[in-house]
Amino acid sequence: MDALNTFFMQHWRLARRAVSSCRYLGGILKKQNAGGKVVVPLAACSGLAWLLCGLAVLGLTDCHRGQEQVATYSAAAGQTAGWRICNASAGDISFSLRLNDGFWSNRRQLVEEIGGQSRDTQAFVVQAARWVHQHSRNIRPLSTDNWIHSPEVFMNSLGLGYCDDRASVLASLWEAYGLRARLWNLQGHVVPEVMVAGRWQLHDPDTGVCLLDDDKRRCSVADVAAGRARYYEMDGQRYPIGAVERILLHMDKYASRADNQLSDWYRASPLLPDSQFRLPAGTSIRCCSPSPLARNAYVLELRLPPASRGWLSIPLVLAAFPPSLSPQIPKADSLYGALPVVNQQRDTLSLLYYVNPYIVAGQQHNKLIIRGQKVDQLNVHWQVAQPHSPPRYLDDFRDYYLRNKKLDEWIGRLPKVGRFSQLPEVFRHYYQLQGVSAEEISLREQAFLLRFHRLLPVVESRPALARHFLQNTVYQILLFELCQTLDPQEVLPYLENLTL
Repeated sequence: MDALNTFFMQHWRLARRAVSSCRYLGGILKKQNAGGKVVVPLAACSGLAWLLCGLAVLGLTDCHRGQEQVATYSAAAGQTAGWRICNASAGDISFSLRLNDGFWSNRRQLVEEIGGQSRDTQAFVVQAARWVHQHSRNIRPLSTDNWIHSPEVFMNSLGLGYCDDRASVLASLWEAYGLRARLWNLQGHVVPEVMVAGRWQLHDPDTGVCLLDDDKRRCSVADVAAGRARYYEMDGQRYPIGAVERILLHMDKYASRADNQLSDWYRASPLLPDSQFRLPAGTSIRCCSPSPLARNAYVLELRLPPASRGWLSIPLVLAAFPPSLSPQIPKADSLYGALPVVNQQRDTLSLLYYVNPYIVAGQQHNKLIIRGQKVDQLNVHWQVAQPHSPPRYLDDFRDYYLRNKKLDEWIGRLPKVGRFSQLPEVFRHYYQLQGVSAEEISLREQAFLLRFHRLLPVVESRPALARHFLQNTVYQILLFELCQTLDPQEVLPYLENLTL
């Protein structure tokens, strides 16, 4: 043992010099490769510095961690860019990637991005609710499978779902931070609560607000059900709750206390694949572009050239794949771990994976970090990204009305109609009240009528649904806005959900 200690001390100075030399060399490489690629094997410098000590103490001739590498790619400053990664090696390559420190993110990384480094619990609770609201939208979810409620899947890949999807994701993020959280099913709306300083607080990621009592304290679900909510807080601003806001914030769902129930169904999510991307030799992935399947989605494309084969793993939800791969892939709109794939066709095949547009699309993609073995054999290319123009959803209009206090005034001046088919008569009046020009109103009216007439027979076949909208002017106004941008098959779920 004394001999080992002597050996260690003799080489301590040598090790420190080796570490310093490698750091200096790394700095030179980084400067020479500014704006391009820098590949630095992890632990290579420290492995060199401590090699003699490691051999003496451990008797090892190889270190698996020393095989992992980090590759950093940078686009021009301020450039909005997409990117492509190609596997130029002769075999599969597995790696994790981070785009601008925001994609692909596991649960721990999501917490850190939101602000989990700070131990200010209240600040994190508020920031997490705001972050989920801003980076997702209320629309019919892709699947009813429980894996959709995983923060990793929902925030990296989908970003689209109903109130229960957003509420369960927020509750999971709170729990990952170390807090107690739970979900309430209000029969028509789902909201999460979190325990802060011994009190339950309600923060609704679907509406983007928390509710306050007369003393400006954040309410629990029980407080709201008991009629104590007087204000709502949104993006740090406080507003009084009026008649219109009561509708937009689903206050009637809380008031019917008899059917409010706690639920923990979201905890039953199955194990999910890890964050690893695995590309067979010759394949490539390209991100990101508007989906050809739907206007409300963005996709990552995987290209599989002829005769390519290997294990494929993409930690995103598969959106579409060629029919020739059906024997190898069960179905689309699903989440998969590693899959063996073989392209026996003469053409390159493309597989599409959903990417959350509110995380990735339209951002300045100028920093990409890849970690794994053999990542120096991956070729990365920057590309000009396609414009990001997603449709406007319920969130966008509701957020506007919650900040704009003129809706009460407009509603009082709108004409009443007795049939759902007469709503186009109200449409023009609504925009005239806002001072919109006649030319702009005509353009909006064309877009509205195109969708409204396709929706009309469906609603008229359901008298209770039509009657509900005739009695509620707020819902009529939301319908006007939604029917200008969304197709009827997307609008109908809104109508059904609002009237639950």
